[in-house]
Amino acid sequence: MMICGSVTADYIEVKKLTEKLANLLTISKKVKITTPKGINLSMAIEGRQGNTLAGFAANPGEFFSLSDGEVL
Repeated sequence: MMICGSVTADYIEVKKLTEKLANLLTISKKVKITTPKGINLSMAIEGRQGNTLAGFAANPGEFFSLSDGEVL
């Protein structure tokens, strides 16, 4: 894991993408998830704060784990 795979990602780019997605979750009111096999799920998310796990812990109290790139 330490020499190949997702741990070798460009974590600056991972951070940018996860922050963009977290912002979308923060400002959105609804989420709809569909799949080719017929899943059709809608839910309200208004008032929810999007959070990231992006491979960086630069301030006291922050945390991360390898390999990150999650939006919660």
